[in-house]
Amino acid sequence: MFSVRDGRFDSRFADGRLSRLAISASLIALFSSLGCMGLGGPPPSSDTSPETVDPTIYSRVDDPTDPYRYKYAEFRERRARDQVDPNSPDPIEWYGARHRSSEMAWGDIEALLPFDWVAIREEAPAEVDDLFASLRIRLAFDHPDLEIRQLILGAGGLLPAHADGAPGAYIVIGGRGEISVDGEAFRVTRGATAKLEPYAERRIIAYEDAPLRLLWIRWAPGGDQAYIDSGYYLTGANQHLQPAQANFGDDYDFWGEPDTESQEIDSTRPAVAAAANSIYAREASARADALEALGESGKLYPKVPVFGHADEIPWLSEETLRSGGFFFSDDVGSLGAVVDRMIKIARHKAIFRATRPDGRWDFNFSQSAWGARSTYVEHSHVIPEFYYVLSGPVIYGVDGERHESLPGDILFNNSYSPHLAQGIVDGLVFRSFSSTFAPNGDRSVFDRPGFLTEPLPNQPDSARLADDILFHPAE
Repeated sequence: MFSVRDGRFDSRFADGRLSRLAISASLIALFSSLGCMGLGGPPPSSDTSPETVDPTIYSRVDDPTDPYRYKYAEFRERRARDQVDPNSPDPIEWYGARHRSSEMAWGDIEALLPFDWVAIREEAPAEVDDLFASLRIRLAFDHPDLEIRQLILGAGGLLPAHADGAPGAYIVIGGRGEISVDGEAFRVTRGATAKLEPYAERRIIAYEDAPLRLLWIRWAPGGDQAYIDSGYYLTGANQHLQPAQANFGDDYDFWGEPDTESQEIDSTRPAVAAAANSIYAREASARADALEALGESGKLYPKVPVFGHADEIPWLSEETLRSGGFFFSDDVGSLGAVVDRMIKIARHKAIFRATRPDGRWDFNFSQSAWGARSTYVEHSHVIPEFYYVLSGPVIYGVDGERHESLPGDILFNNSYSPHLAQGIVDGLVFRSFSSTFAPNGDRSVFDRPGFLTEPLPNQPDSARLADDILFHPAE
């Protein structure tokens, strides 16, 4: 069995400690078996696969019983060629692989929401204290091209209208509430998304039954599309050998029971106009000037809907995978019947994509699930990617290290970083967000000021949060 010792692969693996190549082989096997059923005979059907599978098989790169081993070998050879090809994109600057947000302190609200807090405190000191008691925010991931912030707003709380200079998106992972963007309001539950153009005015309300928990992603726009167009490499082994419990039923629901009750709740906290000459009126004027200075360049993703929900988007199917649209479509879609096997043990959908007017994209955010005890064998790609873990414990391997991962862990894959995922608990589905982005964009957006354009209210007692509140309650 796999285990974790000092964050490295257990030495009890076949051939000792797993090498980067062995890890790649195991991940490739997962996809190859899924897409190559017709290349060397089909893998075992789901009704004959055992309940558990010896995990060491996924590192047996040269296993003669693996009918797809030659396909994985082709991926490994292409990866080696691309790494030395001067026409391939240079690997991005290396960034740390593991980030455990549950061990991070909550951040400085004034630093993460860069408003004119000195003037705001002079005008409304009690309301500032109220807001700080009902809001928690931290920077959980701080890559030069992308940030992941975690935000909690207490039950019944209101974060009034404000604006930020970087493009971004909200993803709701807990609670219910209402989000407004440039005056358009949307009732939100788990799985809801909201697009945030630079300096779009946004407002957040948490309904009174529970705190509202959001991921707030910000990125540098205009990233290099060559990374998206570059290679995907499955380098694992025996991907077709998955335990029976890894198979999904047709009725799988990523978020559990839908929050239908929230559709019956109306906001009782309308926006409040700022008094003339107040700090809020001055901030609103400054925000308007910043927006005017950007002009049309401030509308980076005009064709992307402002609001959406994951439940409105179907899971990736064999047909849609082969039709393209994902950076790995050409490589995985060419694997024939192997794709069908992958569809049985995995669920994947892109729930938000920052698509530019030219049809290219800067940031893609996907919802993924892998069946209980399944293994996504080692693979890699040139485009950078992060996994945000939502269930655990699960094993996530990257760059030769193995990490027992829990909700809130963020695992980052640099260019060509071999990585894998493996379930280690019976019956536990590995749920995560997996997201890619075009690197080397306009990082100056992170230095733009923010503006608070609506007066701070008094927050209800229900909105007060404990200092040690957890972003993922099960942490």
